[in-house]
Amino acid sequence: MSEDAQGVKGESEPTPEEWLALLHKSSDAFNDFREAHPQWAPLFPKNANLRRLRLSRVNLKSAYLLGAHLEDADLFEADLRGADMLEAHLDGANLVGADLEGASLWWAQASDADLFRAQLQKAQLLYANMRGAQLSEARLEGADLRSAQFQRANLLDAKLDRSSVSYVDFQNADLRGASFEYANIVGADFRGARVNRHSTVLARRRRARHYGDNPTADADALMQWAQLYKTHGAFELAGQCYHRARQHYRRERCVGLRRFSPHWLWAKAVSALETVFLDWSCSYGEKPGKVLLWAFAVIIASAFTYHLYLGNFMGASGRTMPDSVVTSIYFSTVTFTTLGLGDFHPIQAPYPDRGWWLPLFVSAEALTGALLMSLFLVTFARIMIRD
Repeated sequence: MSEDAQGVKGESEPTPEEWLALLHKSSDAFNDFREAHPQWAPLFPKNANLRRLRLSRVNLKSAYLLGAHLEDADLFEADLRGADMLEAHLDGANLVGADLEGASLWWAQASDADLFRAQLQKAQLLYANMRGAQLSEARLEGADLRSAQFQRANLLDAKLDRSSVSYVDFQNADLRGASFEYANIVGADFRGARVNRHSTVLARRRRARHYGDNPTADADALMQWAQLYKTHGAFELAGQCYHRARQHYRRERCVGLRRFSPHWLWAKAVSALETVFLDWSCSYGEKPGKVLLWAFAVIIASAFTYHLYLGNFMGASGRTMPDSVVTSIYFSTVTFTTLGLGDFHPIQAPYPDRGWWLPLFVSAEALTGALLMSLFLVTFARIMIRD
């Protein structure tokens, strides 16, 4: 038995009071005793008073600290892996570099605590109060933060990938450089949060660029991030978040509806039309270049059709359209841009004569051109005014 372990009789496991007395003695004595008895997990009395103690690098792995009072305590680089800290009081505590991987911090009070570079992977912080906490460069991958309070918290360059942040309050938090890739975000509040181009809520697909998705984030969260990006000048990311949010809204339209019911069929039809006319055409107004690609495709496809039916087009002088690719493209272009039919027009032929449908086809191309040109002007102006 170590001489430092005063109050511990024989080789029996210490009582909660004896664990507490040993920790009050010094962190070195406590660590030596734990090293000599690795089979015992420290069990402290409920609501143990550890206020303002200097416990740098103390080994509290798997310790039971239910309701412990650690206000303003020095837990610099402390080992708290797997510790049970239910309802612990950590307000103003120094937890810089502390290892809290897998720790249970349900209902913990840690307002204004310093957790700079703390390791909180897979930690449970449900309903925890982290208001004003310093969590810059903290590692929270896979952590469960449901319903926690992070108002005014500093999460600069923090990693929250694959964490659960449902119904978390991030109001006025500093999220510059924070990463939420594949985080489960439902009902979270990001109002007033500060972000930058390095803040991530969508998965990365290219180096330093965010063109992926976050299938576990709800549409409201992505819409909030779109507004945050826009407010802080990251317009490209704002557009990507807006695009993904609209896609999520579209997918959520059928959620909760009975399959093949009238409401489900209507929702599916609306979603299909939205996909074609709003998503594929211009990515909900975020990519005007896609409109130009569609316009080019319509012009070329129509020119090919006209070239196959040259004999069904008559010119002003009574001759048919010449066998020329350039002429077909020219006719398709002026029709698409609604400038008029130029020197040629389709011959009216009764059904089912060959080419009877060409007047309808020409009219359809003209209507499509008018719609696509209007859509391009709207989306281009939207992007330019926003940027």
